[in-house]
Parts: sequence; C-alpha cells; structure tokens
Amino acid sequence: SNHASRKPWYLEECSSTLATTYSSGTPGQDRSVATVDMDPKLRPDSLCTLDHTGTSASAPLAAGMAALALQANPELTWRDVQYLVVLTSRSRPLEGETGWTVNGVNRKVSHKFGYGLMDAGAMTSLAEVWTNVPAQHICKSQEVAKE
Repeated sequence: SNHASRKPWYLEECSSTLATTYSSGTPGQDRSVATVDMDPKLRPDSLCTLDHTGTSASAPLAAGMAALALQANPELTWRDVQYLVVLTSRSRPLEGETGWTVNGVNRKVSHKFGYGLMDAGAMTSLAEVWTNVPAQHICKSQEVAKE
C-alpha cells in the first residue's frame, strides 16, 4: 500500500496475497520508504536514501514484523506466523480501495491487500500469549493414472 492507503502502480492482484505493508507508489507523487544504504560508495553524501521502493521495501518490513513475533515467542512455527498475520492485519485503513469481500470465516479479504495492513504491535502482543496450532495434517491419495 502507498502512504495514502491505495494500491501502488506495481501491485499485482492475486488471491495468494496474505497481507500488505506500507511501501512507495508512483515516483515523484507518493511518499517513499526511507532506509540506510550500507555501502557509502553508493551515497557518499549520506547513508540515508528515499529511493527504497516497491516490494524491495515492503518485504523486509513484513519479515521484520515476523522476526518481532518470533522474538516474543520463539516456539512459533511458520503456520503460527501465518495465523498471527491473518488475525492481526487490519483492513480498515485500506477499505477505500474496492474489491474487499467477506470470506467463509467472516474475515474481510482482498486480492489487492490480502487480510489487510500488517500490525507489528498487535502481532507481537498476540505472539506473546499464542498457543501453537496443531501439527499440519497432510492428506494423500493414490496416484490417478491418465488413459
């Protein structure tokens, strides 16, 4: 999502999107994500940059939130982290965009933003008291031969 809670120009609508974080949008029009360049040769005048954009900016934010949840509860599995993301992401800031539906478990979901904007505070708080989900159940069937 960009700073105005709208879909950025590069967003690809997809049902596999679990959640979103803030990122940049249109260069020169939307705000950017500030970060530090670790190589001083890239920016001899300043290590700070406002050119960190797109999924290159949002994916590390999501990973950082997952890391905070894991720090709060080191027993979390990848499935627990998915649950935490779904249960704590917020649709409200993004509901100005069309395409939100209510799914079978009564949660708002979007092909643009998944379950909404990730919330590090809520995710970490829930992680602190989280009980791990049961082991994954894997169903297998016999191979079906094509004629």
